[in-house]
Amino acid sequence: MLARRCEKCASKKRIPPIAASKPWPATLRPWSWLHIDYAGPFMGTNFLIVVNAYSKWVEVKLTSTINAIRTMELMREIFPTHGIPDTIASDNGRTFVSEEFEKYLKLSGIKHIRTAPYHPSSNVQAERFVQTIKNHIKKMQSSDINKNLANILLHLRTTPNANSNSSPAEILMGRKLKTLLDHLHPSDDNTQTRLNSDEYSKQIKPVRSFQCGESVWYRNFGRGEKWMPGIIQSTGDRNYKIQSNSNIVSRHIDQLHKRVSETPTSLESNTTPVAVTSMAQPEEQDDQVSAGHSSNEYILPDSQVEGSLEEEDKRDETLKSRPYRRRQPPKRLRDHLMGEEL
Repeated sequence: MLARRCEKCASKKRIPPIAASKPWPATLRPWSWLHIDYAGPFMGTNFLIVVNAYSKWVEVKLTSTINAIRTMELMREIFPTHGIPDTIASDNGRTFVSEEFEKYLKLSGIKHIRTAPYHPSSNVQAERFVQTIKNHIKKMQSSDINKNLANILLHLRTTPNANSNSSPAEILMGRKLKTLLDHLHPSDDNTQTRLNSDEYSKQIKPVRSFQCGESVWYRNFGRGEKWMPGIIQSTGDRNYKIQSNSNIVSRHIDQLHKRVSETPTSLESNTTPVAVTSMAQPEEQDDQVSAGHSSNEYILPDSQVEGSLEEEDKRDETLKSRPYRRRQPPKRLRDHLMGEEL
């Protein structure tokens, strides 16, 4: 009892036993409770660490200054991605207790909780990630701190938590982030993506298309006429290669339309009208046909005569089977004489 009253003994006394840590209030919503802290100066820069208590998702921002204005700018870069939180817990650093920072949080509707001074374990969420990021950066061989930090954040966000067996990305965003390991063990997501793309392609309306060698007008974006003639050289889904004189240009289907040439196409040039004439011969000619009338006339053998007669009979039957259209002059011309009546 006497020793306890001694002030000099009390001033030299050891630290009392550490009290059992009290957990922070549980939150049931992602990005509702955040822990923030600064790390550094480290490797010539400072790190703003922002940790979500619900999902353990971590955000890290590099900055050369740690004043209140710069801190608010960094927070404005983070909030558009995940939204404005309900509560932020921080230590008693000069940046976090400044009037400007407190005003910013109040206007944003954010409740600010400050831990006990000189007691880092009270803000253990942020302090733990400060040590983790520092240790990982020290082990990196590359000197590019931005590249190293990006790799670290990807690993931290995709590593499953021991308690929930889910990664921070799954808890916060409801999906897994793709990593290089996914190429070794592809999931069924690619199959589902293909199925969705096939269903979407069925709903798309058919698009105009051109074939190789087809003449088109393509949109000219340089000097000269608005539309220039060309010939399709190669085709794609939407893009085409067009030969114009000695140049090859690339155009989208929306920048092309069909060109109809003035000269007829090969199909049109090969198609000629066939005149249908009567195979019946005048009776007067039958009397004139005789042996020796002319050197150009001759008598056919019986076999050829029979064959020619059979061919004429077939032609007559073909002509009889064809539909006959009655031709009449228009009513407006009935009072006028036609050419055959003159």
